[in-house]
Amino acid sequence: MSGEIFSMETNYLTNNESSQCYGCGICKFKCPVNAINMCKNKKGFLYPRIDQAKCIGCGICERVCPIEIHREKNNFIIYQAASKNVEILIRSQCGGVFSELSKHVFKQNGVVYGAILDLKDFVVKHVRAAGEQSGKLMCTSKYVQSVITSEIYRQLESDLKNKRIVLFTGTPCQCAAIKKNYEQYENLIVCDFICHGVPSPELWGRYLKYISEKHNIVIKKAVFRNKRCRKLGNYTESYWSDKGDEYWENDYAALFYSHLAHRDSCFRCQFACTNRYSDITMGGFLEPSIFEAKYDSSMLIVNTEKGGKIFSDIKLNLNWTESKLKFYKNQPCLYHPVPKPDAYKIFWDDWQKMQIKEILDKYATDEIKEKFHIRIRIFYVLVDALRYIDVIF
Repeated sequence: MSGEIFSMETNYLTNNESSQCYGCGICKFKCPVNAINMCKNKKGFLYPRIDQAKCIGCGICERVCPIEIHREKNNFIIYQAASKNVEILIRSQCGGVFSELSKHVFKQNGVVYGAILDLKDFVVKHVRAAGEQSGKLMCTSKYVQSVITSEIYRQLESDLKNKRIVLFTGTPCQCAAIKKNYEQYENLIVCDFICHGVPSPELWGRYLKYISEKHNIVIKKAVFRNKRCRKLGNYTESYWSDKGDEYWENDYAALFYSHLAHRDSCFRCQFACTNRYSDITMGGFLEPSIFEAKYDSSMLIVNTEKGGKIFSDIKLNLNWTESKLKFYKNQPCLYHPVPKPDAYKIFWDDWQKMQIKEILDKYATDEIKEKFHIRIRIFYVLVDALRYIDVIF
């Protein structure tokens, strides 16, 4: 196999160019003198900041950065797959393949690293799970950039050195950081997903506050894409109050698919391509499921021999079939990054001076909702809405 090196020649640490940093935080963790802090910029994204008084000029921060990484050409195989376990299908956004991967790892006394929406502060963050119950929160989609702390990197490194099987799942750029620095460990499994870019955590925080004030509730739970409500309108967000009432919205989904609130690096992402760093890539299968009409299925892409071995280990728990390349082409983010919107700069200028309600009125437009089938069918009389769900399911 022939290899290739993707290089930006310099990275954010040398030129402060925001599009050349993915915010993974590996540079902070690897700095031997603790000279790097991850700091929010005006958009709410984390970027490394070097304390020059502490810096010893060793260059480790640049060497560990995934902005420059060697990648071998790989021959991928595409599958349409879905768990045979109905309970897993119900709680999963697509076909439940991640749950089956996690179960396989847990049975071998392994650990799983993935993103959750922490219900204490509603921050999306990477955590470590050593059992199936604690790993369930990783299953749902989160349309916010997750935070990976140095403590998580420390735990992951310790698990790898102690020869525990480690499944790491995250965005392609996060997976590239893991792969670049730990690919020598045979007990490491890296699983990314088809990524459409990451919006600002600051946007998510302001939006949550807006929803809370709009409905005069204390939010206790949130789901970005409620599968139970799918046939009422794609990408319905669900929010539960402390009294147990459920509220449906879709403005955040509209902002996500407008790409206006994405990180700068998303528009130049070198990982939005067919040649993946991960062992396995997951995503939604955009064609109807051939297994069970009531549930969605996953697109599972095996990128490496290790990924093929893992698929062989779990396939008895899946309904699966090898898929045709044409279905792969239905996912444009496997070929190129999302396009940068013309109004990107204007949006962030408005962000500095507008209230969140004004932002939503101006940018979460009906045009975007129609384009991505984010239909405005919000039912506030919950009994009638749930009766409707019962009928269509």
